[in-house]
Amino acid sequence: MKFILIILLFFPLIVNGQFEFKPDSISPLENQLGNPDPDSIKFEFRLWNNSQIFSLFIQLSLNQKNEWNYRTGFFNHDGDIYYLKSNPDIDLSELWKTLDSLGVRSLPSQEIATASLEINGYPYKLPFEEIEKMTQSTESSLIIVELFNQSNYRTYHYYDPIRISKGIKNSKQSWESKEHFAMANIVQTVNNTFDIHQAYKIYFEKEVNNL
Repeated sequence: MKFILIILLFFPLIVNGQFEFKPDSISPLENQLGNPDPDSIKFEFRLWNNSQIFSLFIQLSLNQKNEWNYRTGFFNHDGDIYYLKSNPDIDLSELWKTLDSLGVRSLPSQEIATASLEINGYPYKLPFEEIEKMTQSTESSLIIVELFNQSNYRTYHYYDPIRISKGIKNSKQSWESKEHFAMANIVQTVNNTFDIHQAYKIYFEKEVNNL
């Protein structure tokens, strides 16, 4: 009986621990989504995928009733938000468990992420300037993560984590970069779940045809 009571006492702490993170940002980014109401949500995760021609987003929220909900969409060429239709069949709780297992709350920003190679038994760290060169492309995208809970906020970013991860994996040398691989998996998980790029492509093609 005491064992059951201990579990009941500590279960809320275990659950809430899934939504704790170390804040490293003073104020949220300014955008048309605004800031979540701390009286309405326990936690919110946002992922932005920005390029020269689009700005896509996923907004995943947990309310005070422990219910998950989400919104996805993009900003059109006029700067207006275009929301996509929600899919009720997506298991948002499992999605968050997957993202959390990839370290989405604790990943460092790209400037301090590591990429290393062992040469003659010694690790060689790839300078951030070299990582930047790998993202210099007209097709480069900027991935921004935002995390909110009732008292804290955090944001960090990566340029082209999928492209960089593929480049490292395909290199003849044995590079290692756990942070870039994790971020690439996070982005790929979001892309596979919501398929925002395809929705944007359809919208963009319609807009072009209407010119």
